Amino acid sequence: GTATPPEDYNNYVNIFGKIIDKVQIYELINNKILCDIQTIIKKIDNKKTEYHNLKELITSSMKNYNKIKGIIYVNDTQNAKNLYKLMKKQKEIDTYIYVSKNIDVEDNRDKSIIDFENNKNKSIF
Repeated sequence: GTATPPEDYNNYVNIFGKIIDKVQIYELINNKILCDIQTIIKKIDNKKTEYHNLKELITSSMKNYNKIKGIIYVNDTQNAKNLYKLMKKQKEIDTYIYVSKNIDVEDNRDKSIIDFENNKNKSIF
């Protein structure tokens, strides 16, 4: 589903699927269908000087906000792989990677999704 379907939603039924029911985000959170999430956004203006601090930004944000799980969205496959390699250099947060260009949200063949979900330690995906 999507929190804000496009106005021309009916043109994208093959991507989003049919609308089953319209609900508000707070209803999903209150009914414990969707977890209450907090979004932390960091814009990197100067990639060369700031990128090396990304690992520290992620680990300190997880600690400062007392978060157990974190999901990081990256704009392309290579950046996801680079971030994964960077995060594997630290030992405070378990790190998983899932790279896909599929429309489907979940791929049952990818064990890292299940491992991330079952991990009780601080972890990012």
